[in-house]
Amino acid sequence: MPFDQFVRLQVAGDHLQPGDFLATSATGFLVAGPYPGQTTAKTLALIRYNHLDDMLSTTATAFLGLSVNCAKCHDHKFDPIAQREYYSLQAIFAGVEHGQRAWRTKDWEKRKHEETELRGRLLAVESRAEALWTRYQPLARVGAATSGDKRPAVKASMNVDRFAPSRARFVRFTVLATNMSEPCLDELEVFTSDEPARNVALASLGAKAIASSVFSNGSSSLHQLSHVNDGRYGNSRSWISAEAGAGWVQIELVEPATVDRVVWARDREGAFRDRLPTRYQIEISEDGNDWQTVA
Repeated sequence: MPFDQFVRLQVAGDHLQPGDFLATSATGFLVAGPYPGQTTAKTLALIRYNHLDDMLSTTATAFLGLSVNCAKCHDHKFDPIAQREYYSLQAIFAGVEHGQRAWRTKDWEKRKHEETELRGRLLAVESRAEALWTRYQPLARVGAATSGDKRPAVKASMNVDRFAPSRARFVRFTVLATNMSEPCLDELEVFTSDEPARNVALASLGAKAIASSVFSNGSSSLHQLSHVNDGRYGNSRSWISAEAGAGWVQIELVEPATVDRVVWARDREGAFRDRLPTRYQIEISEDGNDWQTVA
């Protein structure tokens, strides 16, 4: 491959040859630098600036042989690069974001079809097993537990708070403390006590979610209030409050129902364990005025 073509693909392969997986993969050069897994609303702007600086400085060092990043705070002392020029060059990378792409082999379509079919069958089995497991969890206790009557520690992957069957139209989950930073929930599920149990908190059934706040004022596509009851799991489909160690989210059901358990998780996929609520309370109400603490 000619060197000039190599350089073009490293910097803009996804635009020059969008249908070529190897060409688009080459552009991964731009985002191969350090990428923090944990962010907060206060650090988003700084992290984004550091990403842009890394893209520019790495590209300039590799292909120009210049330490362009020295000009981010002042005109370069040795090379003819003004501070204004540094930010003009940085603007070239302003549209570049970290992302994921599927590895498309020759039989990718066939494999994807098989995967979808198998995942559907597996999900049906897991959903049934999970429903049975949650139904027979011990009843939650309200108030401080004694030394010999403590519940198991909360887990980032899934938690079940079961209580006596009760009529409710509103369910509120209030976080009182976390293991770090603002609390995160990837899904809040409310199940009926009948058989088969139904998750009546789903937005697709008409349930509505409100919250005390939303991370970064809702500007993050990963952490939206609508994700808390969309039926999808994982950090990339989660709600985070904008309050350190606190916040609440409330689900209004489409109509009153007899419910007996709330299932929640920080990240059902198990990739993240930060932002986990460690102290919380769950309340229910039929009219939105009189509330009963159930867990």
